[in-house]
Amino acid sequence: MWTNNYSESRDYFKKMTLKEYKTFDKTVGSYLIDNDKETSIDYLYLHNKESKNLHIIISGTHGVEGYPGSAIQFQTLENLSGDETSYLIIHGLNPYGFKNNRRCTKNNVDLNRNYLESNNYKDVNYPEIIFDLISTFLYSLQFIYLFFCILYQYGYTKSREYIVKGQYSYKNGLFYGGQSREENIVVLEKILSTIAYNKFNDIYIFDIHSGLGKYGNLSVMVIEDKTIQKLHTLDFNSTTQLINMSIDNIYKESKGSIIGGVYNYIINKNPDKNVYPIILEYGTYSNIRLFHRLLLENYYFCNKNNSIEWRRESKNLKSMFYVENDDWKNLVINNYNDFIKLLK
Repeated sequence: MWTNNYSESRDYFKKMTLKEYKTFDKTVGSYLIDNDKETSIDYLYLHNKESKNLHIIISGTHGVEGYPGSAIQFQTLENLSGDETSYLIIHGLNPYGFKNNRRCTKNNVDLNRNYLESNNYKDVNYPEIIFDLISTFLYSLQFIYLFFCILYQYGYTKSREYIVKGQYSYKNGLFYGGQSREENIVVLEKILSTIAYNKFNDIYIFDIHSGLGKYGNLSVMVIEDKTIQKLHTLDFNSTTQLINMSIDNIYKESKGSIIGGVYNYIINKNPDKNVYPIILEYGTYSNIRLFHRLLLENYYFCNKNNSIEWRRESKNLKSMFYVENDDWKNLVINNYNDFIKLLK
């Protein structure tokens, strides 16, 4: 089930929570967020008393990327049949972004850079000129000037690393991690606190994203040694690849990820458990196209919030992260199914 907007997705998830699931004990919850009765973080916990595995499936961390994540959640619920896995399904972690086709929260915070302890919201060597670039109107001489200055000073690879890893100084910039935990993270931990993790041997955390990588391909992105050891021997299909983020130059300096935060939350309370944090990233278009749309959408949001221009760019951004094409949709679902089968 693929939906066309946040409200439709939220309503369908709530409908799925009303079903009876044989062999599972069911817990349902919903937290209104952002002082908006139309946005909520919703969850469904299905516990099979015979199961030793728990799958935590999160959608909408980057709001506009919630479409494939929710489709995978719906498919998981629709296909349950005598399954010996238990599930905690968290729908729309960033409902404001999902509803408005933004990657960030209402406060322009990237949730995937925000899950930190209180003393870690600071930058280390984040160049001001990088912020100047990403906050300057794309179609301007100033942008072109800054672009070539940065390339000359840092080179392409290092410049890309600075931009992607996130920053904590410029609230109007891309990949801004905030100065404290967003309400979304507080709610996430409330949901996590409801689970008795001692019932399980293996706990998988799946945070579903879209954008990076080849069209429809799945990047299984991992940050933790035990997870790498478990997954690197699997026989992935031809459109799935394993990426070790801890050694990849683009990602290794990033911090505050959702999977990292959830992993730490569980392992700190259950140090003897096998916990496997995994990002499932589905490719759409080239990095240049994505960056182009991210820059324009962020510029109009920060400078002309609720303008016609921003609304237009938010729709363009949605098209970058949700490809309304059956070939792409089928690749997303098939790659997910192929990967999950390898874990059983």
